Amino acid sequence: MRPSSSRTDRQGGAALVALVCLSVIVLVVAGLIRLGADRAEHLLALERESQALWLVEAGLERAAAQLRVDPSYEGETWTLPPEALGGREGTVTIEVEETDPGADQPLTVRVRADYPSDGDPSHRARRSKVFQVRPTAGTDGGDS
Repeated sequence: MRPSSSRTDRQGGAALVALVCLSVIVLVVAGLIRLGADRAEHLLALERESQALWLVEAGLERAAAQLRVDPSYEGETWTLPPEALGGREGTVTIEVEETDPGADQPLTVRVRADYPSDGDPSHRARRSKVFQVRPTAGTDGGDS
């Protein structure tokens, strides 16, 4: 017995509908995967930015502590090992300048942080800030 042409047409139509539905599902899933990957990359960039900002703050604290101990402190490059920062290396550069040598004027402290400082530079966050710090009268830890 031969199948009727209307039955063959229905089977072909059902296969076409199934193929279209499968294609739509594949496109939606591919879009969701891409959206997830974009969000993951955005979160990683946000993490790098936040870590760089925290390193700038740590650099300021380090500069203030060093200036309390040694008023002639001029700065340094401070490299933090990967173990201290969750697996990636960070670098903080501190520069201290006297605004008016010999006067009781604020010092200019420039702090720049790179995180991560190892690996691909296109995935690096770099942040910097300039602070004005008053030199302390002595090394007794007094705030000014």
